[in-house]
Amino acid sequence: MWRLLGSCCWIFVFTLSASVLFLVDCHPALTEGHVGSLHENKHGSAVQVRRRKASGDPYWAYSGTYGPDSWAISNTDCRGTLQSPIDILDQNTKVGEEYQELLLDGFENESSNKTWMKNTGKTVAILLKDDYFVSGAGLPGRFKAEKVEFHWGQSNASAGSEHSIDGRRFPVEVRKDCS
Repeated sequence: MWRLLGSCCWIFVFTLSASVLFLVDCHPALTEGHVGSLHENKHGSAVQVRRRKASGDPYWAYSGTYGPDSWAISNTDCRGTLQSPIDILDQNTKVGEEYQELLLDGFENESSNKTWMKNTGKTVAILLKDDYFVSGAGLPGRFKAEKVEFHWGQSNASAGSEHSIDGRRFPVEVRKDCS
């Protein structure tokens, strides 16, 4: 696993559980009853909510019919104003001694056959079933890494990252979901 992640020069965005950051990572999840059904968005127009055919995951987007205005239809946690994607403003970041060293425990070990990859229809996700942990860097504890997702553009020069720093998006982003 470390060979896969260690040599990358990508932005790492660590998404922790809602109990740590008090924010919800909001990518709407649908129940089977919602698949293909019509709902009304806040503008009063009918929106058909559907799943991605490739993976069975819910379909969502950052713009258009399936954009942020429709997210709350399939997941009420998505009604907040602090939703993904975020723009990290360099001038607002804290640079302190306690935030410097992020500790990755277990990532140096070869993964077992319990770890597997999934095509979500939008990205590649690696579902981590072994013991991989993240701590340090000001985090209030040790958190189990559950999933690694990759977001990329159509070419090395395109802005494929979900999040941005000072308005600048990057060709690739790797996100680790921890709990």
